[in-house]
Amino acid sequence: MFNSFLVRKNDVPLVWELVVYKWLSSLWRPSLEHKGECYFLAFFGTQRRVLFLIIIKTNSIQYIHMKNDPLIIDLTPKVLEASRGYPKKFGRYSCSMLYNMLEASKIPWGIPPAKYFDIEDIDFSSAMRMIKGIQTHELVQKYLPKERNEIKFEYDYIVDGEKKFTVVGKVDHLPDDSVWEFKTSENIFTKSKDYHDHQAKLYCTICNRPEAFIFQPLETDNSLILKEIGHVLRDDAWFESEMKRLLNYHERLALLMKENN
Repeated sequence: MFNSFLVRKNDVPLVWELVVYKWLSSLWRPSLEHKGECYFLAFFGTQRRVLFLIIIKTNSIQYIHMKNDPLIIDLTPKVLEASRGYPKKFGRYSCSMLYNMLEASKIPWGIPPAKYFDIEDIDFSSAMRMIKGIQTHELVQKYLPKERNEIKFEYDYIVDGEKKFTVVGKVDHLPDDSVWEFKTSENIFTKSKDYHDHQAKLYCTICNRPEAFIFQPLETDNSLILKEIGHVLRDDAWFESEMKRLLNYHERLALLMKENN
């Protein structure tokens, strides 16, 4: 939404200045809102009236600048907007969320079927942790074979010739003989979390790899390393049991959707 700012230093606006302000706003406002580009409008009065009016809009980032004061640009709304969860789809489930879905009754952050379609609001601290985690991933992957990074996949779970749902995911790094997953944190892990292991174990079967390594990227004053914090082996029987649990979740979700309609 477009905002205009009337700025006055050491005085109140004169009547004629207010009239000009209203007139200029009516002329400029439509083009500002329509183009979404950067416009700058400054109007100066007499020598003692330093700065009368500034209107600025830059891709929905709004800011105010008074002469002799530092320019402050607030990026917080953009950070929060970019970090919000995306709408989830029925029958299309992300590997990174399966633990939270299947263990919903055991963990505070679980996602039961009744809350599957909720879009989670994220606070600023969590958003920044997420952004820094992505930046760390990109830094590490820069020094690994590019064609092995961010490998996307889709796995269709089929029962008696009928596709029930699709599991989707993206492996951080996929060598020929294993899966590599990178987990970032402000703290140093001593071992991987259960949900880290769960995700990596799913990847083993889906990506046809015998094992998966879970690393934490760590930067010191003179080094950048990948520290192993977890290791899991492929287990196709376990994978099938998890898919059956997910099928149960899928069917409960379908029932809830039918009841709500």
